[in-house]
Amino acid sequence: MNIIFRDFGPNVPTKNRYERGVDYLKHEFNFDFENAFKVIELLKHEHSDVTIDARSAVVMFYISGGELYVQIDSPDGFWHGSNFDLSTAKEILRVAVEGNGQFGERMPGTDREWDVY
Repeated sequence: MNIIFRDFGPNVPTKNRYERGVDYLKHEFNFDFENAFKVIELLKHEHSDVTIDARSAVVMFYISGGELYVQIDSPDGFWHGSNFDLSTAKEILRVAVEGNGQFGERMPGTDREWDVY
């Protein structure tokens, strides 16, 4: 899987444009499922994100307001979720990697509905 990790520093203010190398570092990887999830676990600071081009969807996990969010784009639809834990993130990634692209009405591994689907 192709992975892009934009890692922002802890004290970067909100602004209209961010500069690579000043406000954030950009890392690109080609990892398997377990290593892709390890990159998601590295998300800590505001604005940081991990975009994963998985088998059936492009999945972006990001930090906003100190919470973990996800945005999923696939040929079968669009899903957005907020304020969930890493175990849910792992299940979301698993669905994207396994290639079925069917996320349904509820976030994988939970009884929670998506914020948008």
